[in-house]
Amino acid sequence: MTENARAQYDVFVSHASADRAWVEDWLLPRLEQANLRVCVGFRDFVVGKPEIENIQHAVAHSYRSLVVVTPAWLASELNVFEAQLLRYDDPLAQRRKLLPLILKPCDLPEIFTKPKLTSADFTNQKKWEQQFTRVRRDVEDVIPVPFPRGWDWSAWRRWVRRYRREIRRYTIALTALGVLILMLGQQGPFAPRLGWSAVDLRDDLGHTAQDAFRILRVDDALVVGAASDFANDCKKVADLPGLWRSENGGQTWKAVTATLEFKLPGQTCTIAAIKSFAATGRRVYAATSDVGLLRSDNAGASWDAVGVGQVPEQLKLVAVSPSNPDLVFVAVTGGSLWRSTDGGNRWTRVDTAGACPGAAGRALPENFLVNAMLMTDAGLYVGSGATERPPSYAGLYYSRDDGACWQRQHDGMQRYRYLALAHAPNPQNEIVMLTQDLRAPYDAKPYHVWRIENGAPSNPIGEFSQTVSGLYVDGNAQPRWYVADFFGKVYYNYVRGAGTPDTLAPVNLCFACLLYFAQDPRAPADVPLVLMNSRIVFASNRVLRYQIVPWYRALLP
Repeated sequence: MTENARAQYDVFVSHASADRAWVEDWLLPRLEQANLRVCVGFRDFVVGKPEIENIQHAVAHSYRSLVVVTPAWLASELNVFEAQLLRYDDPLAQRRKLLPLILKPCDLPEIFTKPKLTSADFTNQKKWEQQFTRVRRDVEDVIPVPFPRGWDWSAWRRWVRRYRREIRRYTIALTALGVLILMLGQQGPFAPRLGWSAVDLRDDLGHTAQDAFRILRVDDALVVGAASDFANDCKKVADLPGLWRSENGGQTWKAVTATLEFKLPGQTCTIAAIKSFAATGRRVYAATSDVGLLRSDNAGASWDAVGVGQVPEQLKLVAVSPSNPDLVFVAVTGGSLWRSTDGGNRWTRVDTAGACPGAAGRALPENFLVNAMLMTDAGLYVGSGATERPPSYAGLYYSRDDGACWQRQHDGMQRYRYLALAHAPNPQNEIVMLTQDLRAPYDAKPYHVWRIENGAPSNPIGEFSQTVSGLYVDGNAQPRWYVADFFGKVYYNYVRGAGTPDTLAPVNLCFACLLYFAQDPRAPADVPLVLMNSRIVFASNRVLRYQIVPWYRALLP
C-alpha cells in the first residue's frame, strides 16, 4: 500500500498488556479527540483470527504505527515482531512509518538505533501534553485531507496544516516563476525606469580618471578635470591624466595631458575648477592647484598656460564673463582675487586698498578668501564664509564694475559659509546660492538653498540636514535647481517653486560622495549629467547619465 492510497486507519498503537490502562485511559481518548482513526489490539483485532495476522493487517493498513516502548513491551517477542514488520516496510525510515513513544526508561534495541530514530519522550508526566502535540502533528502530516468546500474554517485550517509544506514549496516555485516571467518581460517592478547609467572615464589606452573631480559641458563636448584631496599633490601622467574630453556625449573619452606638465617632467597637477565662455562654449578656462590658469580656445581639445609669473599658481576658482571671453577672474587658494581683461595674459589684483575710488561701495579686504564665485551679465558675485578672515567682511558680495567696488548682499550677521553659486537666466535673471549656517541649532537644518532676485535674498527655498553639494541650475524656461547629499540622493525643485523638494532616483553605492552636475549634450536641458567623486573605491569617479535604464542598472549604475 502506498501512502497516497486511502488507509483503513490513521495510526496503529502497539503496546504491552501491562501498559493497556495508560493507553486506554490517556492516549487513546486524545488520539480520537484529534479525529484520528485509531487501531488498537484489545478493541479492533478480529476475534478468532491469528494475532500475527491481525498485527500484519494493522501495520499494512495504517499510515503510522505508534509504539509505546516500555520494559514490558521489549520483553514481548510478538511486539518486537510488529516493529520488525514496520522496519521491513520502511528500512531507512524515509516515510517515518514507525514512531517510538518512550513511556518508561529502558535500553532501546537495535531496531530503534540503526538508523537511530527520534522518539517522543513520555517519561516525564509533566511533559505528556507537549509530547502528544508532537505525536499528533507527525501522524496528521501523512493523512490525506480532502480539499474543503464551502466556508468551514476548521476544515480549511486542517487542510492548510496538513499540506503546509507542499503549499510552501508550490508558493515559492510559483513566485519564482512569476518573478522570472516579469523579469523576462520587463514588466511590473522590473520595467525600465529612470535611473543613472554609468559612463566609464577610460581612454583607448586604458587610462582611468581615478581622481576625476569637475565636469563641464563645453559646446557639444564634455570636459572633466582631475583633482586630489590636497593642493600640491601631483600625480604621474601615466597614472592620472589631468583633463579628459568627450565629443560624443561621454561614450568615448580622450585624455588631455601634455599642457599640464609644467612643474616636473612626467607630472601633472590637479584641476580645481573649469569654466567656459557661455556665448560660444569654445573658450574654456581651468584653474589648477599648482600651475596657475590654463586656457583652451577649441572646447578643451588643447590647452595653454596663461599669466605665468603674474598670477599665483595655487588657484581654487575661476569665473568668466558671459558676454566677454577675455574678462576672467580667479580666486587664490590662500586668499586674494585677480582679474584679467585680455584672456589671462595680464592680471590685476582686485582685493587691494584703493581699488574702489568712488562711493558706489568699498574695496574687498586684502587676502579675501573666496568660497564661491559666479559672474553674470549683471556683475560678479563672490561668497566668503563666517570662519574666514577677517570675519567683519564675511558674506555674499557683488560688483557691477568688474570687481572694483563691492556691496554686501547677504549675511550681515556673518553666520553663513557660501558653498556654491549658480545663475538662473530665465525668466527673472536670478541667482541661486547654497550655504551652510554655522550657527544653526543642533536640531535645525544647516544647509540652505536661496534665491536672490532684485538684489535681495528670498527665504530659503530648500533646507537640508545632511551635507549637500554640487548646486546646479538647468537652462529651462522654468529653471530648476539640483543639489545632492553625500549619500547619493539628488534633490530638485523649481527656482520659483515651493514646498518640499522632489528627488531623483538615488545614486547607489555612494557614501561620502561629491556629485557635480553638468548639462547633458544628448538630452533636454532639464536632464542633468553627473560626475560622482568618492573616496570609496568601488563608487568613485564615474560619469552618470539620468535616463531610462533597465531595472538592474537603476540599482547598480
